[in-house]
Amino acid sequence: MIRSISSGFVLSLLASSALAADESQYVASEPGEFLRVCDAYGTGFFYIPGSENCLKIDGYVRHDLKFGLFGADLDGDFIGDTYSSVTRAALRLDARSETDLGTLRSYIQINFDVDSAAADGGQDALIENAYIEIGGLRVGFTDSLFTTLTYYAGGVLRDDIVGYGPFGTNQIAYTFSSANGFSVSAALEQGYGAQRADGDLPHIVAGASYTKEWGSLTAVAAYDSVSEEWAGKARLDITFSPVYSAFLMAGLKSDDSPSYSQFYGVWGGEWAAWIGGTAKVSETTALNAQLSLDGDENFAAVANVVYEMVPGFSVTPEIGYYENFDIADSDELGGMVRFRRSF
Repeated sequence: MIRSISSGFVLSLLASSALAADESQYVASEPGEFLRVCDAYGTGFFYIPGSENCLKIDGYVRHDLKFGLFGADLDGDFIGDTYSSVTRAALRLDARSETDLGTLRSYIQINFDVDSAAADGGQDALIENAYIEIGGLRVGFTDSLFTTLTYYAGGVLRDDIVGYGPFGTNQIAYTFSSANGFSVSAALEQGYGAQRADGDLPHIVAGASYTKEWGSLTAVAAYDSVSEEWAGKARLDITFSPVYSAFLMAGLKSDDSPSYSQFYGVWGGEWAAWIGGTAKVSETTALNAQLSLDGDENFAAVANVVYEMVPGFSVTPEIGYYENFDIADSDELGGMVRFRRSF
């Protein structure tokens, strides 16, 4: 009898355990809230669980080997002096949602750099972009409207040997775009360094752009409230075919100051000009070239080849030449190779 009771008790325990295990397995296998694709803003976006906000996470890792003109600037003249290498890891977050006022967007890019030329090892974390957009309004930190409205310069990596404008700054900007390709923009900007606007008046930028299938025409002007000087640029882009495109850009400022002596007109002398082009010779290879010259006789010629070895991974060798026509023996050659993996 005792053996019979014990056997029944054991069987009862085993059955209870099996049922409990079965129930536990069933609960654990209940489907959760899986990520949903958000295709309203392009590829890579997904809905943040529990919200109607769409998020995209991407970035890149790149490594630059630099020589001569493109190397580290040891004497502070904005021209490279020696071999150096720089590695960057960039992380980008792009969050968007629809509102009654249009698309609400927040965008962040953080760069983690390791620069071999820095005395302390050069490990830095820097914010490249951190801004909010709604409709045509943008507030936050990003490159100056004076630079972005004219699409920077050419397709080469070192497109700023003859400088064309400033980069990251706190700003509040607004852009109105019409359906026929015409847009107007204006911004109030803080500046940085010695050109940081810390008085009663910020830096002021305004411009317009007209874009069609053949290309675009853009003009921008800016007032530097620190130096109390004006600067402006105009740019023409022409798309000849799916293979060939070219641009011409000219800059003018209200004084003949040397390079980087004011916030907007960073070229030397009163004027500057940039011309360049791109040839997409195949689906994986593009050739880029650019020439530039300013009123202080600073001249630069740069060319590169962008080769996409596999999707997401490209190698870009680039060569450059610099000379000041007013200074004897000022010519200098340089080169670099960039390896970049985007994700």
